[in-house]
Amino acid sequence: MAFTYKTGAGEQHIGFIAEDVPDLVATKDRKGLSPMDIVAVLTKVVKEQQGVMQKQQEMINELSGEMKELKRKLRLRDELVRDDSSR
Repeated sequence: MAFTYKTGAGEQHIGFIAEDVPDLVATKDRKGLSPMDIVAVLTKVVKEQQGVMQKQQEMINELSGEMKELKRKLRLRDELVRDDSSR
């Protein structure tokens, strides 16, 4: 979010506004942020996302294997149909 400090002479900044963030990372007076708390929360989120991505990759690998097997079976079936029709 872009914002300008009241005393900033029009200089624009990008970042969080304490009033707009969860209590977990805001200071008790809601006038600031706790950088270490933000790092901790982001680290946890990244770890959770990595777990989700790992599960998704496993599922992709499994489905890819199933698809390869189905394609192999279809090729075999097509070969059998061609053999039967050529007789």
